[in-house]
Amino acid sequence: MDTESRIIVALDYPTFEQALALADLIGPDVAAFKLGNELAEAEGPGAFGCVKALSAKGGNTFRDSKLHDIPRTVEAAAARLVQPGVFMFNMMCQGGAAMMAAGKAAAVKRAQELGIPAPLALGVTVLTSLDYEQLVEMEDLRHYPFPMTFTAETIAEEKIKAVQRKVVIYARLAQKAGLDGVVCSAQEARIVREACGAGFKTVCPGIRSKNAPPDDQKRTMTVAEAAAAGVDYFVIGRPITQAKDPKAAVVQFNREAAEARGT
Repeated sequence: MDTESRIIVALDYPTFEQALALADLIGPDVAAFKLGNELAEAEGPGAFGCVKALSAKGGNTFRDSKLHDIPRTVEAAAARLVQPGVFMFNMMCQGGAAMMAAGKAAAVKRAQELGIPAPLALGVTVLTSLDYEQLVEMEDLRHYPFPMTFTAETIAEEKIKAVQRKVVIYARLAQKAGLDGVVCSAQEARIVREACGAGFKTVCPGIRSKNAPPDDQKRTMTVAEAAAAGVDYFVIGRPITQAKDPKAAVVQFNREAAEARGT
């Protein structure tokens, strides 16, 4: 395992065979693999078997479970997620501080029972597939419509700030619940660190190659930009999984991140 790599590869495949083939190819060059609901629910060995197989390949796993339910249900689910090889898991901040605290406590307790390190518990702030307009549809952000005196540039800046404020609210709530960090876009990593401190982890999807299309992501950054913003872990999917040479793509991303960090 390359401990210098900050890359978490999103194994968003319909079959575990495809995911394991990629893990065989790039496992030593990345920090972890993200196991989401698509792969966890796919026909095959199931989430437990997926983690076990990835662990056998020397890979840590980020269980992208996005738990969101009443505290008691999340408590039970979080405990079941813990097993050797699970490096981190997440819960939706919208579930509230009590829910997140219950999930974190259950994970710590289960890890102690198994005699393994507790996985990092993360809160999901605002999905990177959402932008200001979509948040307005979902919630009353009280910023729209903007004054007639605002220019197009000022409006664009205010929209970004509105999303950032929402992310910080969720990040502080996650920190209050005792979580280790949050999932946010790289665009918000700097303000999360300012609000919650340098030790509070930022795990950021929506990382793209330079000039690459954003796909279904709204708030994106390149690896170099994200590294310069102080992101702790970059979650990268299609730019690696759909690359002609995934291993070469990982090497390039690692190089760009190291250069941006000055290491």
